[in-house]
Amino acid sequence: HMIRVVPPSVASPAFSESSERPNSPSYVLALGHLETRKNIATLIRASGEESWPAGLELWIAGRDNGALNTLRLLAETAGGSIRFLGPVDEVQKWELLRWAQIVAVPSELEGFGIVAVEGPLAGSVTLVSDRTALPELAGHPLAIVDCYDYREWARRIAFLTANPRISREILKAQQTLASRFTGDFLGPLMNEIYSSLA
Repeated sequence: HMIRVVPPSVASPAFSESSERPNSPSYVLALGHLETRKNIATLIRASGEESWPAGLELWIAGRDNGALNTLRLLAETAGGSIRFLGPVDEVQKWELLRWAQIVAVPSELEGFGIVAVEGPLAGSVTLVSDRTALPELAGHPLAIVDCYDYREWARRIAFLTANPRISREILKAQQTLASRFTGDFLGPLMNEIYSSLA
């Protein structure tokens, strides 16, 4: 018997026709259901660090799964500039990913970590935690950050913001990796597998 492993398929970005850079501050984006395992608290703490770039906001988008009140309370004392955007639809999601300075995925636990693939597909360099499946999606060593080390999250975000050439290098590696989860790549692979079974 032969086993073939097929990764999950990720939808291609859905941008609106008249998509332009919004007239808003630069931001780091955390996207996903607001629950403890997503570890958004680490980003909130990071945003209040002295090393966090001046003028860079933290935007948190996603439906509340029980952590919102705790995160809001933490945000009030953290000292960073933080926006809670609430749930977003598919088009809004891709627009937020597209224009983010950095997409951050600091989760404690992820079975896959789809945002770590969607960020690069949208054109934004993405930082991931060093837990569970996420390092496999990083594409570059500099894109992996210790899950709970909020000071290191702030420093790494500052480093990438100050070094666009390195950010582009990381993004290119991430996009190459992310492309293997798209329908364009997986479609022919699935056809090949089905043909071998016929």
